[in-house]
Amino acid sequence: MNAYKKATLTEIVEDLVNMDQSMRFAAIIDLKGNILESIMKKGKTSLKTQKKKSISAFRLPKGEK
Repeated sequence: MNAYKKATLTEIVEDLVNMDQSMRFAAIIDLKGNILESIMKKGKTSLKTQKKKSISAFRLPKGEK
């Protein structure tokens, strides 16, 4: 009945992230919002990293406005 009854959290998040090709990250959190397990799909870049790169691309050199 419950396919994940004996599965580890790692196995569950791996299955979650593999459900959709466009998904890059999956996590299991507890009721308090703590991340119990998470995984980033191989070959995908973190959106946080991408955001930092795009922000730094728009910064002007010192003294220019």
